Formats: sequence, C-alpha cells, structure tokens
Amino acid sequence: MVTISIRIKMLITYTLVIVFTFTIFSYMILDNYKQKEIKDRETLLFQTANIISDTYKRNMEDIILTRIMVKTYGHQSNVRILILNEDKEVLIDSYNSYVGKKLNNREIRESLIGQSSSGVYSLDKGEVLQLAVPIRVNTGIESKILGSVLISLSLDYLQEELLNLKKDMFRISLFSLFAAVLLTWISATGITKSLRTLTKAVENISSGHLGYEIPGEGKGEMGKLISTFNNMTTKLKNIESNRKHFINSISHELKTPLTSIKSLIDSLSIGNNSIDIYKEYLADIKSETERMETLVNYLMASIKLE
Repeated sequence: MVTISIRIKMLITYTLVIVFTFTIFSYMILDNYKQKEIKDRETLLFQTANIISDTYKRNMEDIILTRIMVKTYGHQSNVRILILNEDKEVLIDSYNSYVGKKLNNREIRESLIGQSSSGVYSLDKGEVLQLAVPIRVNTGIESKILGSVLISLSLDYLQEELLNLKKDMFRISLFSLFAAVLLTWISATGITKSLRTLTKAVENISSGHLGYEIPGEGKGEMGKLISTFNNMTTKLKNIESNRKHFINSISHELKTPLTSIKSLIDSLSIGNNSIDIYKEYLADIKSETERMETLVNYLMASIKLE
C-alpha cells in the first residue's frame, strides 16, 4: 500500500483549494467586467440612438443630411445604425446594404410600440449588442411612432479585452500559486520535521527509555505538544523509579518472613520435639504467613492504583 506523506497531502489540498478559488474568482471578475462594459456601452448607445431619432424627426425631408448624420455617428461609435419606418422597412443604413429590406427582431417590434429595448446575441461571427428606440412625433393630443432607430455593435473588441484580462489573471494566478506552494512546502517541512522528532521520541519510550526528552523548544502548537510530551516522559520516569523502589521494598519485606518460616520449618525437621514446640512454631509460621498476606494485598492494591 502506497503511503502519502502529510507534506504531499498538504500540497495537494492547498493547490486544489487555490486553483478552485482562483477559478471562481476569475470567472466572477471577468463576468462582472463584461456585464459592466456592456451596460456602459448600452447606455452610451441609447443616448446616441435618441439623438439620431430627434435629429431625424427634424430633418425628415432632407434625406441626404440624415444619411450623412447616420454614417458620421456610425463611424464615430464604430457601430451599424439603421433607421426603419413603421412597416419595419430600412430607410437608411450606415453600411447601405440593408436599405429597402424589412427586419423583424424583438428590439424593432418593441420600439414600434413605444418601448426602448436591447439584447445581446451570439452569431456566427461573435456576440452582437443590438438596441432600438422609437421615433416618436407629438401631434398635440397624442404621439405617433413613425419608425425606429436600430443600432448594432459587434462585441469582438470586448472579447479581445477579456482575453487580455484572462492572460493577466492567469499570470497573477500562476505566480500566486507558486508562492502559495512554496510557503506550504516550507510550512509542511517544519511540521513533518517536528512529527519525525515526536515519532523518534515515541520509539525511544517504547524501547524502555522512559526518561527520553525532545531537545529544544518549539513554537506555537508544536511547541506546546513537545513540552507536554517532555512532561509526560518525566512523569513516566518518576513513576517507574517509584515502582522499582516499591518492588525492592516489598521484596525485602517478603524476604524476612520467608526466611523466618524456612528457619522454623528447618528447626521442626530436626529431632523429636514436643507437641507444645510444634504448636509454638506453627503459630509463628501462621503469623509470618499473615504478614506475607498483608504485604501481598498491599502490593495488589498499589498495582490497581497505578
């Protein structure tokens, strides 16, 4: 089974988190930038469309002047401008190719009922922003809609700006990822070094070196852990020392009654003794046995406490 070190796990985890975060962050920035740019251009083009609508109303009889005006605005704003009548027929086109044709998109239909509207469309050549405003004439009692001004703007320039912005953000993300991985590697190296030191210390404790202490003082959480470990080993050493001292004391205490019992038995086995002597010696053996039982009970109680 392949074991992955904590350092590699940290690198993988932090790298995935950083990449995911930057991906979401970049998407949000690019989308917000795109929407803001479209909104700003839309506001500007609505102003242009209303200016053209007002100018057209005042110069309806002078078609040449109107065409020059439309081409001038179209060239300045880098857009396509069309003026349509109420039948959706193109009267003026800044590119001239749609003159006489009828168009029927949503913006034109809504403008002919008095509503200005806009929309972004994805075409074969890219995205296009289209908007239309009505050409409204006040007749006194009510207003009449004579036609519509349609403006179309290619968003290719915006795609180029977004591409350049993506490149800049990719470079920033790459640099940030490199810096984060480097810092993570340094941090993980410090942690794994401390863990290896702790592992070595635990192995020494397992081998019987109960007084083993980790040299030096760490910082932060690791420093506290090392300090706690050293305190634990010191207490273990003291407990073991006390245990050995206690066992030595008990052994000495047990040896005395055992020696007495042995001597009494030896005395009883030599010669013929009276019944009174046997009783006296047996009483002494019983006393020493009870003393041994007390010591053993004390030893068992001490073991349970540990």
